[in-house]
Amino acid sequence: MKKHLSAFFLILIVGCDDEIDLTVDLPKVDKYSIRSMLYPMGVFPDTNKVRLLYDKENKISRRIGNLIPTNPFTGFSYRFYEDIADTIIYYKDSIVITKQLLSSVDFTQIHEYKRKLVLENDLIIKEIYFRDYYNENDYDTLLYSYNGQGQIDEITQIRSYSSRENRKFKYDDNGNLSLVTSERYKRGDIIYRDTLWFLDYDTSPNLTKNLNIFQECFYRSLSTNNFGKYIYKRYSVSDSSLVSTQERNWNLHMMKMATQYIKIFW
Repeated sequence: MKKHLSAFFLILIVGCDDEIDLTVDLPKVDKYSIRSMLYPMGVFPDTNKVRLLYDKENKISRRIGNLIPTNPFTGFSYRFYEDIADTIIYYKDSIVITKQLLSSVDFTQIHEYKRKLVLENDLIIKEIYFRDYYNENDYDTLLYSYNGQGQIDEITQIRSYSSRENRKFKYDDNGNLSLVTSERYKRGDIIYRDTLWFLDYDTSPNLTKNLNIFQECFYRSLSTNNFGKYIYKRYSVSDSSLVSTQERNWNLHMMKMATQYIKIFW
């Protein structure tokens, strides 16, 4: 079944006290639209933004705003709620991210969806979580490897029930992620092959590089610049025929204002 997602109007707001050279020192992101990242399909339209809070060391301490699965009869898979936050705790060799409720207005409780990122030389080398927030895969462990430029070149995801997925990353000469190929195995047998294409990069600095700890921001954070097109394809193992495809498009423009930078995705 073929799915297509038309262009969105998206906005990313970045705090900045003075005019700075973005090629030297990127300002920190204070807010962003959920549709500027690779969130799941079928999100209920919402103009609210995800908000990021920082500690005294300019590390993200909390992300406020999350998607929650909604009633399928509404025609949407997820809806945005402002009272669900991710709290980030930093340790010497790891980062722990936990979801929590900020109020009981909409929900009385929520599973914490705790994720642990293990670090080595400030790079993520392992990720462990009990349950994936969107795909609901239990007890997953991801192992990261890097190339000579410090870019992720492979991720091996060890899933429960004897399932494993290998993802390989390719970059262009500008340091932009261009292709991710993946194969998923079940008890040693390949059950599908996927490709993810990242296209139509602009020439502006990528302001989301410090957001790589969040699943929805991960792919956008890996490049030098900002991709405007994403294509996903799944292929049959038996005859390599195309099983499903998905496409998303963003038109990217940079707008500089007096004391802040605003990144607009039309």
